[in-house]
Amino acid sequence: LGKVRNCIKIKASDNSGNVVSKYCTVYLKDTEPPIIKTDLVNGRQVIEDEITFSVDAVDMLDYVESIDVELNGKEIERKMMKCTAKLIDGENLICIKAKDRSGNTSIKKFVINKVKTIKDNEAPKISVEGIKNGEKFKTSNLSFKVKVTDNVDVNVKELVKLNGQI
Repeated sequence: LGKVRNCIKIKASDNSGNVVSKYCTVYLKDTEPPIIKTDLVNGRQVIEDEITFSVDAVDMLDYVESIDVELNGKEIERKMMKCTAKLIDGENLICIKAKDRSGNTSIKKFVINKVKTIKDNEAPKISVEGIKNGEKFKTSNLSFKVKVTDNVDVNVKELVKLNGQI
């Protein structure tokens, strides 16, 4: 059985051409809770008063009946798989609960800390794809990708120079 609802058809015929069919529907009991998907990171520190994050849930066997999101015990609205949470200073608890039609429930909890300032002692990280230090090329046209990430800042500015020139 592969689905929650499975239809079995039994067909019989005799040498005189008489045909009969019988149908039987059987169900696979869904005991697995839905899988909650979100881009929230537990323990994240932010300085913003408001954050927007994605929330969805999938179930391999059944239909996800409901997805509820709470911020500090109060329900917040989910539109187009996105939620916006107005944070209070300090610790904020976001609780996501998904329930399928069989009654199986998943719960994920995230703590988001709203701070006045974040002490950032870590430099941004740079990753480069397509070239390596010391590599030799046969052409003067180079193609490479640069990715810069930071543990705190979302909008990190990057500057790429060739022989000291932008």
